Amino acid sequence: MRKSNLTIRMAGMFFLVSAFFEGLSLTSGIPLFGAIRGGAIAVVYHLLYIGLFLAMGIGLWAARPWGYRVIFVGTIIYSLDKVMYLLDRQARDAAMREMLAGYAGMLDIVDPSSMQQMMNLLTVLMVVSWWGFLLYLYFHRNYFGATTE
Repeated sequence: MRKSNLTIRMAGMFFLVSAFFEGLSLTSGIPLFGAIRGGAIAVVYHLLYIGLFLAMGIGLWAARPWGYRVIFVGTIIYSLDKVMYLLDRQARDAAMREMLAGYAGMLDIVDPSSMQQMMNLLTVLMVVSWWGFLLYLYFHRNYFGATTE
């Protein structure tokens, strides 16, 4: 097995593991539309990502011809989700408050706006990483056994 094939298969495995962990957080709230949303909205959101991660993982692991397209669609969905997050200041603030709920002393050490900037930077870096992986797959698209153009 070539090194690029191993890299792609391992990425597929990580997407399958991500689907598992997404399932563990099925009822966890999500920052969306100005607040932390729970209930049916959160379940549908998490189910969408479980399905997406499963499809991407299977497509990569099994080298299916549709695997590249699923990764492309998944990258677009993930990017749009994170752009919505970055543009929704109220939802970001609510997520930060929830994240720091048990750590009030942390705010004495670190400025909340600095933490918010760090979270924003990490979000942007994650989106860039997804697009970088998609570019990597584009250059190794022969792995999928069919043309992806």
